Parts: sequence; C-alpha cells; structure tokens
Amino acid sequence: MLAFACAFTMFASAAFTDQADIKVDSDVVDTLVSLGVVNGYDDGSFKPNGTVTRAEMAKMIYVLRTGNSDASAYNDDKTSFTDIGTHWARGYIKYCQSLGIIAGKSNTKFVPNDKVTAQEAAKMLLVTLGYDANKAGLVGINWTSRTNALADENGLLEDVNTSFTGPCPRQYAAQLIYNAIDAPTVVWRDDAYTTNNYGNGDNPTIGEKYMGLHSVEGILTYFQKEDGKSTYNATVENITKKDGTTLFGKDIIAEQNFTKIAKDYFSMKNQKVKVLYKESDKVYGIFALTDSNTVISGLLGDFGEDGGKLKYDGKKYSLANPNTVYVNNSDVKAADVATYADAAKGITKAYNATAISNNDSAKISRLDVAAFAVAQVTYVGKDYINVSYKANNGTQGNPTFKTKLEADDVTYPSDIKKDDYVAVTADVNTADGNVGVTKLDLVTGKITTTKKSPSEDGYKITIDGTTYEKAGDPNGKVKDLTLNSTVSIVVKGDYFVFVDDTNAEAKDIGMMTEIYKEGNRFVATVIKADGSSQKMTLKKTDGYYENGTSTTPKEFDSAVKNGTKAPVLVSYSKSGDDYKVKVLSDKEKAGYDVFDTQTANTVDNKRFTKTSSGKVVSAIDDNATVFVRYKTDSYKVVTGKDLKNWKDTVKFDSTVLADASNSVNYAKVVMADLKDDSMAGGSDVNYGYVYTVESGSNTDEDEYKVIYAWNGSETVELWSDDMSQKISTGNVVEYSIDGNVETVNGAKTEVTIDNIYGKDNNAWTKAAVLGGDYGTDKKGTAYVYATTADVVDKNVDTTAIKLDKDDDAIILFVDTSDDGKNDTGLALSDNMDLSSFAQDTGDGYKVNAVFFKTTDKNGETGKNIIVIDTTGELDNSITK
Repeated sequence: MLAFACAFTMFASAAFTDQADIKVDSDVVDTLVSLGVVNGYDDGSFKPNGTVTRAEMAKMIYVLRTGNSDASAYNDDKTSFTDIGTHWARGYIKYCQSLGIIAGKSNTKFVPNDKVTAQEAAKMLLVTLGYDANKAGLVGINWTSRTNALADENGLLEDVNTSFTGPCPRQYAAQLIYNAIDAPTVVWRDDAYTTNNYGNGDNPTIGEKYMGLHSVEGILTYFQKEDGKSTYNATVENITKKDGTTLFGKDIIAEQNFTKIAKDYFSMKNQKVKVLYKESDKVYGIFALTDSNTVISGLLGDFGEDGGKLKYDGKKYSLANPNTVYVNNSDVKAADVATYADAAKGITKAYNATAISNNDSAKISRLDVAAFAVAQVTYVGKDYINVSYKANNGTQGNPTFKTKLEADDVTYPSDIKKDDYVAVTADVNTADGNVGVTKLDLVTGKITTTKKSPSEDGYKITIDGTTYEKAGDPNGKVKDLTLNSTVSIVVKGDYFVFVDDTNAEAKDIGMMTEIYKEGNRFVATVIKADGSSQKMTLKKTDGYYENGTSTTPKEFDSAVKNGTKAPVLVSYSKSGDDYKVKVLSDKEKAGYDVFDTQTANTVDNKRFTKTSSGKVVSAIDDNATVFVRYKTDSYKVVTGKDLKNWKDTVKFDSTVLADASNSVNYAKVVMADLKDDSMAGGSDVNYGYVYTVESGSNTDEDEYKVIYAWNGSETVELWSDDMSQKISTGNVVEYSIDGNVETVNGAKTEVTIDNIYGKDNNAWTKAAVLGGDYGTDKKGTAYVYATTADVVDKNVDTTAIKLDKDDDAIILFVDTSDDGKNDTGLALSDNMDLSSFAQDTGDGYKVNAVFFKTTDKNGETGKNIIVIDTTGELDNSITK
C-alpha cells in the first residue's frame, strides 16, 4: 500500500477560502481540481460538505477515464434514458453508460440531479477498474454488500470517513477517486479477477492505463531544490519495479533522475518510494511505500542499544547487515547504528536522527543524523541575519558556518528577530539546499527537581513539570543550575543545549536598607524590583549569607543622615513565610558575570566613568534594573535608560551586576546610592557618508561636484563648486550649507566641503566596534578595537570612544559595499545597541567599521567620526 502522502502535485494548490473545513488531505482536493475532475466555486470556496449529484459523478468518471473534460462529442449518442435530453451532463452520462460504468434508477430514468451515495460512487469506480458489473455481482439484490467488499479489497475506502449509504460529500467523493488513481486495474483470468499480469507483476493502475502515467519503485537517495527555482531534483536508485513489473538481477535499474518536481518530498529521502510520472520532468507524485519502509524519527539521545538492537520509545529494532551511520550525509564509519546512538554525549544527543529500514525486512539499515550549531541572532537585516555562535560551530560533524547568513544561501524563519536562539544546520540537511536556520525554545522558570550532578553528562533539571537533560555546557554555567534557581535555558526537545541565564528574574534581587530584630527574629527591609518595600523575616537557619557563606545577620540602618552604613544589593528567596537573603559580592553574583563597586561614580556619554581594573563595567543596558537611594531614606527603581541620561555632575556610589556580550560587560542590575543628595534628574556641523560622486552644472553651465551622501537620516544630494577637492566613495564629508543652486532639474543644495575624512591626513583606521550605544541625541560610547586585520580575536581590550555632538562626533550606519546615489543607510533611533553590528566568526569578530579620532591641545576629545557597516563586515575598498 502507498502511504497517504501525495499525488499529481505538479499542479498548484487550490487554496480555497474554506480550506479549514476540508478534512481530507489537501493533496486529495488539489490534485483532482488540477486534473479538472472536480472544481471549486466562483466565490473561491470548495464546499467540501456539499453533496455530489449523479450527473457530477458521471463527469468525474469521464475525466478520470479520458483525461479530458469535454464530452460534447457524446451529446447526441443514443441512450435509454429519457430524462437527460438537454442536461448539461448528458455527454458524460452517455459515455459512462456505454461502458457499463453507470446504470439508471430504471431502464429509462437516470435521475441526474439526485445525490450519489458513496456506495454508488464506489461501484462506478470498480467498473472503471475493470470489473464487469454483472460478473462481479455489482447488480441485483446483493450489489451493496459486494460493492463494499470489492471497494475495501481494492483500497478505495481508505480515509473515506463518511456514511457509505448516505449522500456523498464532495471531499469524500474526491477521496474515493484519489484512491482509485493508484489502484491496479483488474482483468478476468482463470475464472477470477486479478490485479496481476502474466509476469506476476501488477496490472497498470488507473493512472497508468488511462492517464498515461509511468511508475518506478526504488530508494529516494537525492532530493533538493533546483538552483534559482521553486522546483526540485530527485534521484531514485536501485529500481526494482517499473510500471508494475518487478525487476530482478541485471534488469534492476541503477538510478533514474527527475526534475521540475513541484512539491517538497525531502522527508522521504532514503526511503523506498514509488514515483508517478509521464516524463522525467513531469512528475505527478512520490509515495512512500509503507510496506517496504520502517522509519523512526527523533533526537539521537532518545535512541539506544539493547541486546544488539536499536531501541526507541521502548521498542527494539533488529539491525540489517550492513548498517551505516551518516552524519550530515557522510559515513562516519560507526561500528553499528545501535552502538553509535547509545554512545551519544553532549550536544550530539540533541541532533535530529532518523533510523530507516528500506529493504522490506523491517531491519534498520541506516541512521541519518543532522548536526547543528547553536547561535543567537544579533541583527536582522533586509535580506540577511547576523548571528553569534554559542555552541558547536565547526565541530562534531558541523562545517564552520558564517556569522552573516544571507537569504540567498540560508533559509531562516520570516518572523525571526534579534536575540532569538537558533539551530544552524548544513545545506545537506535541507530540501532547498540552503543552510537551515530554525528557532530554538527559550524556557524560563524555577528548577523544582534535579537528578545527578551538574558535571555529569546525564544531569537533569525539571522546570514547570518538564524535565530537560543536559546536552553540553559550552559556557560553563550548568554548575549554577541548582535546585530552586530561576533560570533561562535554550532547549531542543527534552535537552538543554545552552544556558542563557542562571538568574533569570531580576525581581529576585533587591536593595536591602536595614536589618533589625523583632523578638528573637531578624527582619530585613528590602526594596524590590517593582519599587515596593518588603519586610522579610529571615529563616532561623541559613537565612542570611555574606561572601557566599551562611552567617548571623548584623543589625544596621542605612537611613541615617551622614551615616556610615549604606544599602546593599541582595538576592532573596521565600521559604514558607520566611526568607533567605544573600548579600551580593564577588563570591555571590546571583548568576551574573561581573560584580563591581565604585565610589563617586558618574555617568557621561551614557556610560559609567569609573570601573575596576580587570572587570571593566562602563556600558549600561537599557533594561537594567536600577535601585536608587536618595535624600537619606527615599528609594526609587528606574531603568538603565533613565540612568544613562543623568547629568555627568551627579555623583553616586555604585554597585553593579553585569553580563558580558561581545567582550563588553553590560550593567544589568545597579544600585546607585546618592546618600543624602536629591534625586538626579549642538552644532551646525553636518556630516555625510559618500556613496558616489558625479559632475553636474547649474543653469549658467558652471561645473559642480555632485555628492550623494548619507547624513544619518536620509540620502542627500550636495552640490559643491570646488572641483579641486578629491572626494570618493567611502569618504565622510563635513559640510556647511550655503543655500541653493539652480539647475535644469530644479533647486539643489549648495554646500561648502569643510573637511574630508577617509583620505590623506584624515585617513581611516580600521576597527571592530564590539559594543556600546548611540542614539538620536548623537551621544554615547563606542567600544572599539583598532586593527589592520579583517578579523580580531575574542577577549580583546577595547577602547571606549566617547561621542558627544558638542565634540563634533558622529556615527554613520551604512552598508559600505553600497555605491549608488539611491542607496540608503540605517537611520538613527533611540538607544541603538552597537553590539548588534558585531559579527562573530566563532574565533573572533569581523572588522565592521572605520574611524577618525583627534584630541585637542589639552588632550580632550576632538573629532570622532565613525562609520559602522550595518552588515557587520567592512568593505575594505573604502580604506584604499
């Protein structure tokens, strides 16, 4: 039997307005509509539950038999029916009557508009298959039971889920005919009907006999999209049956190639299939032969070995001899399928795996494994994405994937967004021949149970009732996935492949302002992340920790003017009515990467001005939770975005928890202690990145240099009468606007070019911009590493470049490979994250920028001109 998969899918899908109401597989209706056997309605609907008339069924049978929808040639044939004289279907009815396919309600009455039953439709199809109605017992008082038996025997009733004696819905009439297309025709031989020919092969099917179809049966070894097209190529090998005839020995066909296949059958790769076609470039369908195949799909870690057999989901499967393991379609020379699967460790446990038996024996002969790398999306462009690899790039069966994944070569979800975690897999694992990108799930919650030790490969944690098993530890954070921790993990199936955050909820962190005793119990007052104040009775045992160690609390009160005690950052968790509080420090960072404290800190250019050697924290995350103490005993919680806008004259003691991203530490939780102080609360210079330069003339035919440049918000056309200046693509011009110049195309902007950057004494310095922020106010900080190379190592020491409009500084965001006058860059927006433009190669970062920087005679910042490539990779031509 054929798996119910597809047929005649070289035709386009019908896409009816009531598609959701169609219960049969969409291929059934789409196929028959494409063949003209059934039709939709003018309003775009199919009306799947509408019933079929006897006349409509006659037309369907006619098209099935002839491949033609015009039966007008039979309109004037003689008939015994007196009620079809001018009926639209009279030609179809007369044709079918002449072949004995249909009968009337009486000798003279066909009753064309009566509803046909599924039983009557099945009888018509049985006659189409070759049964003689009289000889096969399809007439007389027992015709119904005989019809039922033969229809079932010939596979016509598969997936026909409707009353056999009531009016037949349109969708199930289509299902009956669909089943008949691949049913072998029958002949009378040796006093019985048979579907076998004299060579003991199958008789031709209805599709083969009446529609001119051919078929082959073999192993689908190749299936992939044709270059630049929406259709596919396929190769079928070891063909053991052709047009119903079984092939043996030297007659077995080694392979046959097919092209222009409209539907994706990649999921059937390496299975035994039947291909229906007219020509090698006119494939109508590919079916999986379920009697010949055993296919088990899951994740590699879910397979195992038991007594020399492959085990999956409690069932054991014998192995063929030989049997082979393929990772990314390459033979890994494994001892056997079961042993290989049983030995899976780390991230390989989460690889997709398919065990296949394709030789009619049900013994597993092949295990196909698809490796993948874990990455996080850092930027989404118009036709590409940038990703940062977190695990497994270039190892354990993977090629080394690029960090810039372009739509021409990579297929990724249309709804993908920045910070999504994804699995990246090789092109051999996809139907379209592109590198494949699929989303991975991010699970956040409290760990309620654990099993084994975090250092063991089989370590398991349970979150929200689901248990996840460790599949690697690429960032060394699994040790922090402890009982009762609230964490975020990246999962694939029931495996976690990356730890995103070991302290996923900032609300578990607060600012403790005092500890005092009530009776014999210690009570702490904590300002929570939502700004509320909570009195927390500490547990009698292990209720208070300092420097990572349980100890007895010491009473203090920070709300004392000119006092010596300051509030502290703490993490807390509730146990019954009591709390456990941990004072945060270098030894207790609540899962963050960096803990830092500073006195008399300030914010300038959206960054902290004071940091500690070896654990620099100057960058501030917009979404950081910032606890503020002011006016001695007043408290407030603001965001990192708010903190960035504080005046640089406001001094405060800071306690910071930070996480690293692209070698830059970003403050995620901050305590800003203003102590007794109150709560904190350009120029005419223009710049443009030059895309291209042309010559033009005004209405007096004076020659001008015409510069097309990106000014940070739009592409502008600038006219300069100084023809001596050499300006080219990749320069940045500093200009002032003089007025308008009249041209034959209207008034244009006349400018004076004051400076040119990117040439001579103002030459560019190549760099990798790895982090920082910038925005519409043109103030911020860029973390830059200058280099002459094209890639910089990870963990480099970046330099912070301050950007302030008053200092004649600017960042322009463009694609440096653009050189047309209609090209546009990326407009400035609030709080732009510069790490979005860093392209991680796995071993380092691509050079993505150029800059020009000066200082004045006092050593203060002068000019700061930076060009960042929005694709994450600089076009080196602009530095030449």
